[in-house]
Amino acid sequence: MSQHNTVELIGTVATDPIFVYRGKAGSYYSLQLTVNRLSSTCDKLPVYLREEQILPFVERRQRVCVTGELRTFSRIEDEKKRLIVYCQAHRIHPTELGDANRVCLQGSLIKMPTLRCTPFGREICDILLLVRRRAGKSEAVPIILWNALARRAARLVSGDPLCIEGRFQSRVYEKRLPGGDCEMRTAYEVSCSGIV
Repeated sequence: MSQHNTVELIGTVATDPIFVYRGKAGSYYSLQLTVNRLSSTCDKLPVYLREEQILPFVERRQRVCVTGELRTFSRIEDEKKRLIVYCQAHRIHPTELGDANRVCLQGSLIKMPTLRCTPFGREICDILLLVRRRAGKSEAVPIILWNALARRAARLVSGDPLCIEGRFQSRVYEKRLPGGDCEMRTAYEVSCSGIV
């Protein structure tokens, strides 16, 4: 596993594996993994795995541990480019352990941080971190930081190196569509708990 991009998720398989694409290394499938936070909020996270990793225990309501790395790709939706974030499983196995969600990323900023305030007065900063992985490829991972960490990140500039720890999370939001209608969507990002 890359030292610049590590993920460990322990949770419950929420969906059956679905075929996604065929690559050089074979067929890839996706599933949703439900991971509970300490706050009782539940993250439903996309996990991609190779066909040979779909063992009998990879079925709904089974508890599994997934180790891997975050991956991203862009997809066109509603004539706009949308960043898709998922966990690429390197290893998956059954477990009886409680839920866990740990991410460690090391990379460099690829756009200027955006500091803003929520309606409740909490400071929040969005950054995009370029993280290298195997075969000379890299991922652009969206990261969200809060309060003191947000203020610290807001002082960084594009190109600055950064190593963060946090969790991979899902966030539901309302998207206003042309014509005034609204649609619920899900964003995936890393919520930073510490800068190391």
